[in-house]
Amino acid sequence: MTLYRTQARLLELLILLIPLSAKSAGTIEVLDTIAGLSTEVRIQGIKPQASYTGELQGPSGPYTFSCAGDNTGQAHCALPGSRLVRAGMYTVSLKSEGASATFQVLPDRIDPQTSSIVSDASADGADTRVTVTLMDQYGNPLSGRPVELLSSQAGDIVHPLTDQT
Repeated sequence: MTLYRTQARLLELLILLIPLSAKSAGTIEVLDTIAGLSTEVRIQGIKPQASYTGELQGPSGPYTFSCAGDNTGQAHCALPGSRLVRAGMYTVSLKSEGASATFQVLPDRIDPQTSSIVSDASADGADTRVTVTLMDQYGNPLSGRPVELLSSQAGDIVHPLTDQT
């Protein structure tokens, strides 16, 4: 029985060590956002009252930010909208903790100043191709948006080449 108890104690000690090493690695959560709007980075499982340096990687390039843990080992950091103007996937990481998270920045609403409608008419006037490009204020394309073109002339027939922009 003594050998069994010694092995059981050793196993208990090993099990206790596993959560301690895993607890030092924080977890990160970032909500998706829209181009130009800020978002919040939520970090849990970090050392209370400690300062951390985070890194944002995405289409807009790298950005470094600072965060400090509160008394409970959590931190809330804001990523400025000025760093989130390009639509796409972004990654936030705390290298000191080995933690990272990805989030998506979606395009903003249609901006008439950056969007365009281009018409290419044939020489005989029989066929006209119209190309609609929808963009947000930051130059992000708004793909997948349905567009319907209506002619002001009764005899015209409009055939879409694609259903979406």
